[in-house]
Amino acid sequence: MSHDPVPFSIRRLTHADAGTYRPLRLQALRLHPEAFSADFAGEAQMSAEAIAARMPSPPGGLFGGFVCDETGEMLAGMIGLVVQSGVKLRHKGQVVGMYVAPPHRRGGLAAALLQHAIDQARAARLHMLRLGVTAGNEPARRLYARFGFRPYGVEPDALCVQGRFYDEELMALRLT
Repeated sequence: MSHDPVPFSIRRLTHADAGTYRPLRLQALRLHPEAFSADFAGEAQMSAEAIAARMPSPPGGLFGGFVCDETGEMLAGMIGLVVQSGVKLRHKGQVVGMYVAPPHRRGGLAAALLQHAIDQARAARLHMLRLGVTAGNEPARRLYARFGFRPYGVEPDALCVQGRFYDEELMALRLT
């Protein structure tokens, strides 16, 4: 059975999007606690306004992938780009919070979100992008590798979820 690709768009999320962003964020934390350092129970207590206040500021940002159909658009994916402001650190960015809701996977949205973050990093004249991916998350790891991210280390026992430890593979992409 073939599926026609669902059209989508990507744009920077603003504080006005917090009410739409919060449920997707909570879904990600609930379904994949091993992939995020944030905890579902803690974030479920936070208001949309508190979550909005933590959105990365330019040149970084939080970007949403919206799927479009005859009923309108719906937030189906997200990716964050964090750029530190310190003089010695502002040459590199960190990709954070990458997630695509299960019904919208394998349709190109994850790749488009990652490309958007890379484009934003290049526009900000960053030298390097870094990210962490849970060891064993092969679909995510393959996506990052396809875009040129290379492993540079492993943080053992990076996360502890309900008594189970997860290693995190550290990856980087040189932009210049």
